[in-house]
Amino acid sequence: MDYIFSEMIQMFQDDLQAIEGIYVEDIVVYGSTVTGDYIEGRGDIDFLVFLKNKLTKVQIVDIFSLHEKYRNNQDLFAKLEGIYYTLKSQKDILNGIYIGTSRSGWKTIDYIVHDNIEQGMILNDYRTLTGKIELEKLFSVDWKLIDEEINKNIKESLLLSKKLNDVEFNIYIIQTFARCLFTRKNNSFTSKSKAIAFLSKYEDFKKHRVVLERLQSIRYPYSASEVKSVDLKESNEIILELVRHLTYNRNN
Repeated sequence: MDYIFSEMIQMFQDDLQAIEGIYVEDIVVYGSTVTGDYIEGRGDIDFLVFLKNKLTKVQIVDIFSLHEKYRNNQDLFAKLEGIYYTLKSQKDILNGIYIGTSRSGWKTIDYIVHDNIEQGMILNDYRTLTGKIELEKLFSVDWKLIDEEINKNIKESLLLSKKLNDVEFNIYIIQTFARCLFTRKNNSFTSKSKAIAFLSKYEDFKKHRVVLERLQSIRYPYSASEVKSVDLKESNEIILELVRHLTYNRNN
């Protein structure tokens, strides 16, 4: 993780511990800031905060207010997206908070919200601020469950894609399916950029080289020019090709 992110997370911890009664056990950072694929000003900074104290209603409001301030400042801190957990045991939590991509999605939680794919992605490459939390004891990689989640993801995404017939959603699906294919083929996890690059090894995707290279650097929220640069028909063709390879790799 780059120095700028390490310094930022230290400042994040200081801001949290300035809230009365908040005791931070550890902060975990994962995703593009750790893998080296972060694009300045684009994408999220994925985090997990582990607290020693059960959150009170007042502290929850204070944490929401802190993230509101971050969003209003429009700097790196505005890109923070993640989860607060207060652990009761290694597989159980007392309570927590989800900070999503929009204010309307922020909410309190009382269970581990990460599915098996997300747990595997986090365990694949992460950094901790204090080293006090052992994620290997909290999360696990169950390949059978991951395979089931990939199948469910394919089915649900295809239904939505047909219903929406929308380039913006197709961009999301292509990046997601590319990561699923990498995972299914390699029993490992990777970033969006590296997953798209992985497709170049397949002859079937070479005719889509230009648009796939473009998708390596596109991050949500997509700009109007980025959406316009991807043809709807071609994006549908890429999705169908990805589904074919995903299905083939499951049986071979």
